[in-house]
Amino acid sequence: KGWKLFSDLDMTELIAQYNLDKTVSFVVPLNYFKNKYKGKMIKFYKLNGYKYIDALVTPEHTMVRINESGEISLFEAGDFSYKNRKGYSHRNDVIISGSTVCKTTGLTNIEKLKIAFQADGAFPSHKEDYTGIKGKGFPIRFSLKKKRKKDRLEYLLKAENLNYTITKYDNGYYSFWINVPEKFVKDFSWVKLDEFGYSKCIDFINELQYWDGSVKNNCITYSSINKFCVDIVQAVCAISNCKTQFKEYKDLRKDSIRQTIYSLCIQPNKFKIKGNNIIREEIDYNDYVYCVSVPSKMIITRRNNIILVCGNTEHSVMCLGSKENEINTFE
Repeated sequence: KGWKLFSDLDMTELIAQYNLDKTVSFVVPLNYFKNKYKGKMIKFYKLNGYKYIDALVTPEHTMVRINESGEISLFEAGDFSYKNRKGYSHRNDVIISGSTVCKTTGLTNIEKLKIAFQADGAFPSHKEDYTGIKGKGFPIRFSLKKKRKKDRLEYLLKAENLNYTITKYDNGYYSFWINVPEKFVKDFSWVKLDEFGYSKCIDFINELQYWDGSVKNNCITYSSINKFCVDIVQAVCAISNCKTQFKEYKDLRKDSIRQTIYSLCIQPNKFKIKGNNIIREEIDYNDYVYCVSVPSKMIITRRNNIILVCGNTEHSVMCLGSKENEINTFE
């Protein structure tokens, strides 16, 4: 369903497990951990440039790395022996995404239309119009000026053979009134991650560029004022071998009301980052720690909007993070 704090897990979720063959599957955790911990924690972060790694774990917690030959290995976060003095290095990279094992076809045209609706669609002004009683289906509307959006919307409507009307106004806007076969929502709550195969994930990411997205230098940028939508997009990227960079800023355009914009730079076919220039340091800690254990001993996590494939907990003193640092996995 999306990212969730470890402290909020209710033991009904399926957790994203990372496997040795670099795939991702959703599994029932073998165990759950919550412990009060006082002592040293190990923090991992990048020395220079954007922080593509951000982790805070107990010294005994296992971390995941991949070498130049593609072999995956685990090491203890607090092991500063000669072999593991750097943990990660120019020969041992950080894994940040995998490829889902789910086998499905690509997005349907209705699902692509749902992406368009989240970005630029609206319900009719009068709630009573959105009942489906006046005709077959449920009415939605669009008001578009950009040609690429107008053309894309018309393509989807014709491909799905939906009933719609279009009106062009003197100010350059095109107004669409459309009957769709089911009720739409203004977010991505319809996305079920364990039902998204790789091709469906890639279709989802590519469709974003027509609406709240753009493409530049092999990077698809997706932006929204809805943080939940950005979180779902980042979760889809985590199971489709994509690297993401999260940013948050204020919209300073003259005609804006200075809303907070959440943005993702998405790079396909990048499931790891270089392990050089990663710093490990010890910090004092006194709070609760949380984790789960899974059969493969590896899970997909996120801290401060940065994704990391990390080891999991095998006994009560091993942990992955704390509530105050907003470590979360996704179900």
